[in-house]
Amino acid sequence: MDPVLIGLLSFVAIVVLIFVGLHVGTALIIVAIVGLILIRGPSNGFSTLQYVPYDTIAKYDYAVFPLFILMGELISASGVVTSLFDAAQAWFGKLKGGLGMTVTAMGAALGTVTGSAIAAAAMIARTVFPEMVKHKYDPGVIAGLIAAVAPLALVIPPSIFLPFYGLITRESIAKLLIAGFIPGFLAAGLYMLMIFVLAMRNPQKWPTTPRSFTWPERMKASKGVIPIIVMMLVVLGGIYGGVFTPSEGGAAGSIMAFLMLLAYQRKKSGRATFAAIWQSAGMTSMVFFITIGAFLYGRFMSLTGAATEIVDVIAGLSVNPYVTFALVVILYLLLGCFLDGFSILAITLPVVHPLMVKAGFDPIWLGVVVIILVGAGTITPPFGIVVFSVKGLLGGQVELWSIFVNSAPFLAAMMATVVLMTIWPQIALFLPTLMK
Repeated sequence: MDPVLIGLLSFVAIVVLIFVGLHVGTALIIVAIVGLILIRGPSNGFSTLQYVPYDTIAKYDYAVFPLFILMGELISASGVVTSLFDAAQAWFGKLKGGLGMTVTAMGAALGTVTGSAIAAAAMIARTVFPEMVKHKYDPGVIAGLIAAVAPLALVIPPSIFLPFYGLITRESIAKLLIAGFIPGFLAAGLYMLMIFVLAMRNPQKWPTTPRSFTWPERMKASKGVIPIIVMMLVVLGGIYGGVFTPSEGGAAGSIMAFLMLLAYQRKKSGRATFAAIWQSAGMTSMVFFITIGAFLYGRFMSLTGAATEIVDVIAGLSVNPYVTFALVVILYLLLGCFLDGFSILAITLPVVHPLMVKAGFDPIWLGVVVIILVGAGTITPPFGIVVFSVKGLLGGQVELWSIFVNSAPFLAAMMATVVLMTIWPQIALFLPTLMK
């Protein structure tokens, strides 16, 4: 059989295996090994299993994953999220839709300490849902906003998705992390603008906080977020200034998060630390398992020549590069309806990355755009994973359809961020060009 045809059929095989219930890492490994056996024979296929998994993972730079994940888990266990809510409420609560803006500010702040949208959704939901119901917010509005805000954690560094993109594509992880900073906060700003517009049109659904905070009260409330600000400056400032690598930044952040846990949860610090380490180990194992599958599949695809063939065919159509980009955007939004972010990146990047680079797009800019699109996919119906997570957290307090409906305006805000980045790529590239 023609190797190119085998490569093309492998896409179908992966989709089928995932939809029958196999883990994406397992599906990638099975398809890759079977494909290698068909092309190169059994000895080559099975020998690849002996060295590729170790060679893929046993790299110092990849320590960034467990360290960033651990940092987020320790922050979650520390309970500092309550301080974030109090500070954000003091500053934004009296504005039109002020509590909604508070949730957005929390999401942006959590994005600087955790790279998981589901973890961010859980932390925000537990903290703000009861408070906003007390202020007569519609439960569906709150849940939709929580689901929409959580994906900000994917792009605002230290995101674990940006390093995953760098791992698969061999791009600079440090530059990717810094590149996500401005676009992430731009998206948060567009969220707040959207909330203001919605509150002006329907003030009953977006009430203001009845209490006004004085400047001394605002400053007092802000003291609780100083540890988060210091952590962000140390981790991102150190990476940006070339003081340490992303892995060393993750280590510094994890140490600071552990000290924060000791300060906020003295009586439960031992149990909370063990739980955070356990959760981090599970998440890291999942990420690395998918990574191994992605590299095995990438090796197989390079031997078939299918990825190169696809790129050459599309590039040979002589269409405008932005038409190609529009098709990529549609692809990610469609895949987001059915697959989680890691799965989408592992399956698509071996083709999308070389295709877009050949079309003239900057790979660092592309990384940020792709992660925003992956974030958008987490709230895209019918199977947005974050929407289902929020529904699971809140149970019968809110309907699933209501979460999808109320998160839709913020999906538009995320797409507006992509449009602005396409018009002005320096939104993502300005900070990386200044790095030491």
